[in-house]
This record gives sequence, C-alpha cells and structure tokens, in this order.
Amino acid sequence: MARIIIAEDEAHIIRILSMWLQRNGHEILEARNGKMALDIARREEVDMLITDVHMPTMMGFELVEKLRTELKKNIPVMVLSSSCERGRIETTLAPHNVRVYPKPFTPSRIVAEIDDMLSAHAV
Repeated sequence: MARIIIAEDEAHIIRILSMWLQRNGHEILEARNGKMALDIARREEVDMLITDVHMPTMMGFELVEKLRTELKKNIPVMVLSSSCERGRIETTLAPHNVRVYPKPFTPSRIVAEIDDMLSAHAV
C-alpha cells in the first residue's frame, strides 16, 4: 500500500483516481491545488505524487520543482496533462524525472501505470 497525494483542481478526476487507487489498496491524500499538496508533503510521509499542471494557487510545475529541490523528496511523480502540452511539460520537467500521462485517461490503465512506477521505485 502506498500513500499517494493527488493534486488536482477538478473534483471528478480526484474522485475517479481515488476510487480506483483505493481499490488497489492505496491511501489517498487529496489536494485541490499545488500549495495544499506541498503542505501535505511537508508534514506527511508520502510515496508518490500525482499532479495536474494547471491549478490555482500553485501550478504543477512549481509543485514538482519545490518537491524535488526544497523538500528533497525523490518519490515517483506523475504529471497529468492534455496531450497538446505533453512535449513542453516533458522538456520543462525532464530534470525532475517525472512521467507525463495524458488526459483524458482510462482509469484501469493509469492505475496500472501508477503501480508500475511504485514497483520500479521500490527496487
């Protein structure tokens, strides 16, 4: 079981991801923006971050940067984005070793990808 932060401002995406990940035994910590997610990461032990790029208060880019540089957390990070942004996101976040996953997504496929990332990180 992993503790996963989901940083997403769209309630239906949090609801879908939470439901599918909890079915796989994961504990979900929900954040409606990057600042909330960073606050959770500061006070909690977490195993993974899933974040949207565009959020109020703090964008996903800044969240990932602070997670890696300020908090020194080397956990798996999945960045959710529309497919038209994928190249720019991959280029911008390449130094931070993130995996970009397109929206819209199929819940079963994204959960398999998340479990794969967590398994690879555990090795």
